[in-house]
This record gives sequence, C-alpha cells and structure tokens, in this order.
Amino acid sequence: MILGNSPPWTYVGSAVSGVAGGAIAGVNFAFALATLPGTADVARDLGLVNMAATLPYSFVPFAAPLLLGLGGGNNCPVLFCAAAVLCLLGCLPLAKIRKAR
Repeated sequence: MILGNSPPWTYVGSAVSGVAGGAIAGVNFAFALATLPGTADVARDLGLVNMAATLPYSFVPFAAPLLLGLGGGNNCPVLFCAAAVLCLLGCLPLAKIRKAR
C-alpha cells in the first residue's frame, strides 16, 4: 500500500488495515480484561481502556491532512509510514506488563 499510490492499492490497504484493526481491537480488549487489577473498579478501568482506544481517533483527522499535504499533496506513503511508526511505538508499553491473571 505504501508503494502504490492508486485507488486499487488504497482499497487493498483499507481492507487489510480494517481486518488488522478489528483483530488488534479484540486482542487489546481481551488483554485489558486479563490484566485488570481487581473486580472492585472494573467499570473505571474499562472506561480508561475505552478512552485510550478511542482518543487517537480524535487526533487523526487533524494530523492526516498535514501528513498528506507534505511534498505537494496526496502523499499517502508518508501517512501510512507515520501510522506504521506510531503503531510500533504503541507496542512498547506492552513490554512493561509483567503478568496477567
């Protein structure tokens, strides 16, 4: 998807990222449930998980046009490379988790 800058590659990339996004959302939710500290504050903890999962969707509409505008506009490879880097950076905190129930 990074190499192609045409509508068919955009459709393929959107399908792949949709499937991957759904899979990772399920894994993240299961992982969050497995690492909850106790049953007393489950609602509060899951509320924080929800905020952490949905907050990036508030920032992307402002950041994406800036990235797409680099280099004269319609720069999808920059957008997708930035998304890949941010996804990899988002995995780093998972290394700090010691155990799950």
